Amino acid sequence: MDKGISQYAFKLFAEQNELRRQGTEYTGAKGNTVFRKHIMATLMEQFGISLASSSTHYNGAFKALKKLDADLVSSLGRPEDKKGGRKAKTALTAKELTQAAQQDTAEPVQTIFTVKKKSDGTVIAEGLSFEAAKTLVEKAAKAKKSKLYWV
Repeated sequence: MDKGISQYAFKLFAEQNELRRQGTEYTGAKGNTVFRKHIMATLMEQFGISLASSSTHYNGAFKALKKLDADLVSSLGRPEDKKGGRKAKTALTAKELTQAAQQDTAEPVQTIFTVKKKSDGTVIAEGLSFEAAKTLVEKAAKAKKSKLYWV
């Protein structure tokens, strides 16, 4: 049930906003915050409404005045770039496209491995898969045989 709160909020907002713009009230670094709190506190006191309800009426008055003339409330509210919501998907940059192209033309990953002794580089086995080369090196380490590595 609206008891004339919206009309009163708009009138109060417009009057106090003019004082704020002229610099006679709500000056300083926290001026806009004090302005908002004053409007909401006045609405709460006059109509016995909650903080959430007074915030709703403040925002309604703010939007209505902004619709009439955006310059009147230009310094109030959160900047457009600071508002929430999902971030817009951006296209890949030229650098990212270049990197992707270079990765596509990079040399293929090695799939054949050779196992050698660490001490003298003697070839133990050739043409092994990664898993087979890794297993051979691990078995030699477990059996405490000569140290091996795969290439």
